Amino acid sequence: MDIARFYPLMIITAAFVFDLLIGDPGYPYHPVRLIGRLIIVLEKRFRRIAGGRITAGCLFGLTITGGSAGVVLILITAAGLGDNLTGYPVFSTLVVLYFLYSGISLKDLYNKAMEIYFLLEKNDLKEARFKLSRIVGRETDALTKEGIIRAVVETVAENMVDGVISPLFYGFIGGAPLMTAYKAVNTLDSMVGYKNKKYFYFGRFSARLDDVANFIPARISLFMITIAALLKRKYPLRVLRIAFRDGQKNPSPNSGISEAAIAGALGIQLGGPCIYHGKRIVKPLIGDNIKPLHPDHIKEALGLVICGSVLFFILGLLATGFVYWLVIK
Repeated sequence: MDIARFYPLMIITAAFVFDLLIGDPGYPYHPVRLIGRLIIVLEKRFRRIAGGRITAGCLFGLTITGGSAGVVLILITAAGLGDNLTGYPVFSTLVVLYFLYSGISLKDLYNKAMEIYFLLEKNDLKEARFKLSRIVGRETDALTKEGIIRAVVETVAENMVDGVISPLFYGFIGGAPLMTAYKAVNTLDSMVGYKNKKYFYFGRFSARLDDVANFIPARISLFMITIAALLKRKYPLRVLRIAFRDGQKNPSPNSGISEAAIAGALGIQLGGPCIYHGKRIVKPLIGDNIKPLHPDHIKEALGLVICGSVLFFILGLLATGFVYWLVIK
């Protein structure tokens, strides 16, 4: 058996470990930020060519997604040419490792949520609202302490899928290019996937593409949270009951599932009124109001997400390794 065939799994393992230890550094040339800049530049050009209709949005979404994956593939191929000269896969390994590492954001999610947790512990609501405004789309200026906790827990649950499960899922399947394609889809949805006047048609394809991309990972997250709840003695049966009861209340087919699972595990209620871009929106209530919201629920939600994410990584590694073994055999 050629151990070199398992080299991709060794690289994605290193990427996951690096993220757990170091986190996702914030710098201007991060791949996701570069994709965001590209979206801003090309949106104007695609609108100029084809207006704001569905066809233009479809072409725009495909260009961003395919182009992002294509650039990564070209860089890996170019690095491989350098490897041919040295005889060692040094350059291509570094390129793949960089993009895989950049696509996972578990430690970053933990750091940002815990930063708000410590501010709430000090009862510094003003700074907590400010920090929260940097990671959520809703307006935070008038949020109560309970509202801040609710928003953080919802974000932690949702980002388990967007920032960990989905990137790893596509990384296991298609390596750095497919993981980067997913990050492009997710960034498109966050920037143009709105149902307002400006993006109702132009962003529809990107929003639907994100729904499709997250469909399987969102449901994987449910079972990972269930197992994590079992390990942490957090009512796994209630996780499943609340997830199946409330997971589809959200207009999105995916985002409500992990939120419902976390709400079930913690015995809290999420959702309710929020303000987005000056407009009051009442989100469906998810979970049972068994326990009043407390800052500790942020820590507990993070514990479930980290445990579930590590479990998924281990299972994904074993499943992919088994497939490799069958192919090699």
